[in-house]
Amino acid sequence: MVQFWLYLRKSAVIERGRNIIAENLREIFFFILLLFILLISNHNITLFDQDEAAYAGFGKYFLENPQAHIPQFLWSEPHRKTPLHFWLITFSYKIFGINEFAVRFPSALAVFFTYLLCFFKTKKYFSTRIAFLSTAILGTSFFVPLMAKMALTDALLFLWSSICGWAVIEIVESGKWSVESLGIPNNKNSFFQFSISCTERSRSINFQLLTFWLAFSLAVLTKGPPIFIFTGIFAIIIFAFSPQRFQLFRFHPWFFLPLALMPIGYWAYLTTQEDGGEFLTWFIDWYILKRVNSYVFGQTGPPGYYLLTFIGFFLPYLPLLFPALYQIFRYMGNAILSYFPQKIQTFFPNREKEIGIHFLLSAWFVAAWLIYEILPSKLPSYTLAAYMPLAIMMAIFADKMISNVTEKGNIIAYIHTFLMLCVGIGLCIAPFWIELPTYSLILLRITGVLLSVGTFSAFYFVQKQQTTFYIYTLLANAALFLLLVWGLVVPSLDNMRNATKQVATYLSAKLPQDIPIFIANAEGKPPSLPFYLSLHFKNIHESEDIHNLYKSNLHVGFILNEAQFSDLKALEPIISGQFFSTYRTDRGGKSAYWVVVK
Repeated sequence: MVQFWLYLRKSAVIERGRNIIAENLREIFFFILLLFILLISNHNITLFDQDEAAYAGFGKYFLENPQAHIPQFLWSEPHRKTPLHFWLITFSYKIFGINEFAVRFPSALAVFFTYLLCFFKTKKYFSTRIAFLSTAILGTSFFVPLMAKMALTDALLFLWSSICGWAVIEIVESGKWSVESLGIPNNKNSFFQFSISCTERSRSINFQLLTFWLAFSLAVLTKGPPIFIFTGIFAIIIFAFSPQRFQLFRFHPWFFLPLALMPIGYWAYLTTQEDGGEFLTWFIDWYILKRVNSYVFGQTGPPGYYLLTFIGFFLPYLPLLFPALYQIFRYMGNAILSYFPQKIQTFFPNREKEIGIHFLLSAWFVAAWLIYEILPSKLPSYTLAAYMPLAIMMAIFADKMISNVTEKGNIIAYIHTFLMLCVGIGLCIAPFWIELPTYSLILLRITGVLLSVGTFSAFYFVQKQQTTFYIYTLLANAALFLLLVWGLVVPSLDNMRNATKQVATYLSAKLPQDIPIFIANAEGKPPSLPFYLSLHFKNIHESEDIHNLYKSNLHVGFILNEAQFSDLKALEPIISGQFFSTYRTDRGGKSAYWVVVK
């Protein structure tokens, strides 16, 4: 009897699972596609210098030195950060081995979880269609998927920042407590139902509170100061303009903030035990003081830099981007107007008086964007937290466009079509100016042609007022472009930029792993060179005493520049070397290595 009951229960669970899959088949396929874009070719694209290769080295260092707390690797000192991202790479190495896929897997997973968060939270506050559109726009933009292709700390920080942002919205929105807001009919049982709903909402608030501080703590452990900037400015904007401002006191920062900082504090203490505080002093100077007062590695730009990056990275959705930015600035402007006298407010009769979810999303965007326009140090990834609210606002406008296309939308469509055709035609004609392998040349032209065809198709639909086809053609065009670029084009170009990997592979075929390797060519100090060498050799050293080392070792490998190779050959005419040269992705120009084996 018990077995029969278990059989029925198991059958019911299986049937329920099948029904859920059937009802959500489109969403499941959609997320599989997004995950495929994030993971495709991650295993066969050489690590990017400088940051990604340095992080790969830190992960390897922690794998080989489990008692260490300070990230260390040759030529990687300027890229040291708080350790969570490196720990995750180390854990990934244990699962997949030490390779490019393992380095990128934590970042890809973080971006994918961010997509899921965007979909389900947007679905809760708006609709399934807006949730689908916002996640699709986010997942097929040019920049966000890139975070899964380059294992930077920003992908993980993007996830934690997004969790914090939604937790703030949930708690602030929970301030609207009434029988009507909870969806309870006004009858004799309403008080009892209201009490139950209030209890459930209190539990939800406590969960969001725990989620916020956990994500906050992990964000600090991932990259340090940026989460303070984002959440602090977000809270200031809400406190200044939202009627639910006092809901912010639910966060109890005077109690939870010290708890959230305990992991980073304990790690900092362990680093001082390891080197007497030298690393911690360097970290504060390099990552806080220098970034506020100046910039490093030439990473700077004028005010407006990030607005231009939004245009570039959301180029496939330009007809949605400008209206979304307009709405964001409109909601913020309306909030600011509430502080002006009533006589001034009468000049703006159409302004929105209700401050709700749209305002909170606008405040989220401004908190994650505006301050970085002012700071001298600039990188596109600094404003990554602003991409989710911007994508949602774009999806809201897209949802409206499906019902109605305005004349303004058509004008933007002309501009969008022109710019996208420039990209498509540029891909077709670029091989005339850049020397490329035949296979890469063909792939670039195919990508350019398909992008142009998709752009023309979208323009046709918008002119015919078939806006549903228009929006989904934009999505399909962007998704196909990413699949072609990351699945075929970039891997086909990898041999044009992977000299460091070629050097390591060549030496591994010539020498056993216990033979010493001396790097004398330190131009640019790309961390990928020692990383790939460390996969094959145990003894890697940086030295310019080439001739003495050559004379004193029976078997040895050297990595030299042109001048060093010429000098050694003048002293030892019998030597020969193998030359490797490819393009550099971190500084431009070409890298050049002479490899000598004795």
